[in-house]
Amino acid sequence: MLIGDTRRRRHYVPLAFSVMQRFLKAGFILKEDVIKVQHNCSTTRYWSAQDKDFLLIMHEHLFVFRKPNVDEDKSIYKDSIDAL
Repeated sequence: MLIGDTRRRRHYVPLAFSVMQRFLKAGFILKEDVIKVQHNCSTTRYWSAQDKDFLLIMHEHLFVFRKPNVDEDKSIYKDSIDAL
């Protein structure tokens, strides 16, 4: 799953981590979190962002999940699953 974060009222909103947490709560195991750098960000120019006192969000997350088998011992993945 490829997802990026956003801003609201000039504050960072970590959408990617909210989505990741929902997948973990649904029973998926996180295999990878690949950070994809975005080149050619054109919605906000670099210098105008600095004038507005925030940094551009120039990355996205590529989450790789897998659904464990019903009889699989999930305890060995305790650091990659929902701990709550």
